[in-house]
Amino acid sequence: MDNNVKSCGCNGNSRRRNADAIGCNALKKRFQQIEFALTEAVLYLDAYPECNEALGFYHTLLEEREQLLSAINAQCGPMTHYGNVSREEWSWVNSPWPWNYDAN
Repeated sequence: MDNNVKSCGCNGNSRRRNADAIGCNALKKRFQQIEFALTEAVLYLDAYPECNEALGFYHTLLEEREQLLSAINAQCGPMTHYGNVSREEWSWVNSPWPWNYDAN
């Protein structure tokens, strides 16, 4: 296994620390808030599917979620493995894992 690590130029400690950790924390916190609000909007729409105001609110939240996810992926590294857009690097492993709370 060590040969494979050496041959790819990896040192095993390549997790980057984002210089703008505060900015990333703020983006991720807002993302959590949007996710919570979306869940609540879905529950409300399940009970009141004819409510156009709630449907509009849901779509507003959904748009903000997509914008936040793009910003997080660009500034902080991929939120999920689906956010790895580089064709040259598997960057999903370069940032702290989502469950490493102290590192995020």
